[in-house]
Amino acid sequence: MKRRDFHSLALLIALPGLWLTGCGGKIQASNCTVTGIKVTPATATADHTAAAPMNSQHFTAFPIFGPAGSCIALNTAVALNNVTWSVSDPVNVTISNVQGPDYGTATCKNATAAPATITAAGTLPNGSPASATATLGCK
Repeated sequence: MKRRDFHSLALLIALPGLWLTGCGGKIQASNCTVTGIKVTPATATADHTAAAPMNSQHFTAFPIFGPAGSCIALNTAVALNNVTWSVSDPVNVTISNVQGPDYGTATCKNATAAPATITAAGTLPNGSPASATATLGCK
């Protein structure tokens, strides 16, 4: 194995450990905490008349760490799998809360006059509620 490949492999193995150990220790500031969540993509459009999966959009929730500048950016790449997804227009749009490949996938059932709001809600490690939104237009 080439030295560069070994370092890449070591980084991939270490990344989950950075998430599990939190924001303390030698790599990050000890006052770094999860301060919120964000949802990506922020906006999307799907065609309700199209066959699956073209009538759907997958949304992902990520942690936001703070205070700003004290955490390494790699931790934000770990998707959250413990949020509850909801939509503002459940008649025309559904979203999956079932763990697996469809978790966070919104499906357009009908066209919407205005984009539906997609919400990811959860609890921060300190017990505070947190939520973030995105929008999905169904044409």
